[in-house]
Amino acid sequence: MSQLEQVKIDNAIQVKAESSLGQAVIDETSIDEFAGGLRAMQETVVAFLGLAIVELILKLVGFRYLFSTIKRWPLVGKKTACPETISRICSAVDRAATYYLKHALCLQRSAVTTCLLRMYGVPAQMVIACRIMPYHGHAWVEVEGVVVNDRQRVQSFYSVLKRC
Repeated sequence: MSQLEQVKIDNAIQVKAESSLGQAVIDETSIDEFAGGLRAMQETVVAFLGLAIVELILKLVGFRYLFSTIKRWPLVGKKTACPETISRICSAVDRAATYYLKHALCLQRSAVTTCLLRMYGVPAQMVIACRIMPYHGHAWVEVEGVVVNDRQRVQSFYSVLKRC
């Protein structure tokens, strides 16, 4: 827990601060917005690093190792499928992918999303699938059977090969 969150919990009252221009009021909403912005930045940086790590794993040791790593990735903490957490993590991975130096493929984004969601107690599964005609492979993440990082209809266009 960050110091800012601890201050918020310990002092759930309005904090008044004097500024050289007069009085400014920092209320709970301001603190929540600031903490939310810091959390989003932290999650985006972690997602960015995750994209780089997944790319390195794919280049150095291959898909099989990545797949087994994701399959063994532990669910941390109390099991939850909180929609807010899922949305926040998917947004962080999307932001990280926009800053990433190369085009982040669906496999990279899905691997990182799966690991981050599991770190927050969300029972995410990475799905590897393909379409035969024309041949095309794809990956996405599901939580309790619901697609979270792609269009829901993606399930109807592809045949599932593996889940991890």
